[in-house]
Amino acid sequence: MKYTHPFLALLIGALAPMVAFAASNSLTIDGTVYLSLTIGGSSKTFTLHTDTLVQNITTSSDNTYFSADMLDGSTIKVISADRLAFEVQSSMSGASWSTDCQSSQSILTANPPSTSIIGSGIARLTITPSSSTCAGGGGGTVSGGGGGGGGGASDTYYQTKPTVVAQAPKTTTAAEQLAALQKQLAALQVQGGATFTALLKLGSTGSQVVALQTILEAKGFLVMPAGVAKGYFGAATRKAVMAYQTSKGLETVGHVGPGTRAALNAESGASAAPTPAPAVAPSAGGAYNFTTRLRVGSEGDAVVSLQTFLEAKGFLVMPAGVAKGYFGAVTRKALQAYQASIGLEQVGELGPATRAAINASQ
Repeated sequence: MKYTHPFLALLIGALAPMVAFAASNSLTIDGTVYLSLTIGGSSKTFTLHTDTLVQNITTSSDNTYFSADMLDGSTIKVISADRLAFEVQSSMSGASWSTDCQSSQSILTANPPSTSIIGSGIARLTITPSSSTCAGGGGGTVSGGGGGGGGGASDTYYQTKPTVVAQAPKTTTAAEQLAALQKQLAALQVQGGATFTALLKLGSTGSQVVALQTILEAKGFLVMPAGVAKGYFGAATRKAVMAYQTSKGLETVGHVGPGTRAALNAESGASAAPTPAPAVAPSAGGAYNFTTRLRVGSEGDAVVSLQTFLEAKGFLVMPAGVAKGYFGAVTRKALQAYQASIGLEQVGELGPATRAAINASQ
């Protein structure tokens, strides 16, 4: 199984490297991968939060560990709901890591070596979850030495950034101009009929991603690599979405949430999507009764109501300019604080026990 930022192979030696984006809000989730590994003979799921400087994530052939190819300045966080310990190895000396062993999960935070060590290359960090649970915090500096045990990584990686070769401008032929006009016409046709209804982020696929990429192309924010089909939301699309969000005065979160959807739909003249049945049912007293599970990635009216509740209780302060309706890291942290205040396990999700507590308190 392989999780990789798309288009990397085509970009090597052919296109300029993408400019790294540093998130203005450290709590913003740049990318999330849910990875299943075989640990101690059992399947365990790990949540990986990465930024755009993490180039590839590959699992070993025996599915017992994974590797991350990382540029200087990148960060990867690995969360184990089973509170497993981790072993970290690096292809270069100087990589650093730390483990936060909590009551409900363990969190590994790892970084590659600094620029003085890594230069213009890519460091490969190999992360091997243990079958044992963590005990307290841990951390250190990795002295180097390559990958972990098992059957070996299932894919290769690049040791250097692509070299950009300057090319003389070429004369545009009539056929190329016609192809460009046809492309713009197709984009306008998609814009006129596209209605965005879903959260689109790194890893998303389907017709809405195709429509999004077509609009971003027409606006000049996206150039699809030659020979790469549309339909996968990767690093290039994320960068283009952030450029579009900046042009509209939206927070540059890099995913298409409620605010960006509204801007895209208004711009394309698409009619509003039918309002789905709410996941919270109004009670006779005007309060809400939560009826569904909410977690990171959830969106809609139920999330708005939850965020409003957490604001009223003093656990949540929404970042300036960010509309309610998307369950992100800030909301998760606020929910954990609320759960701690009433003696519940701090899982960061709105499950049956937390729903019951909130419904009873309103």
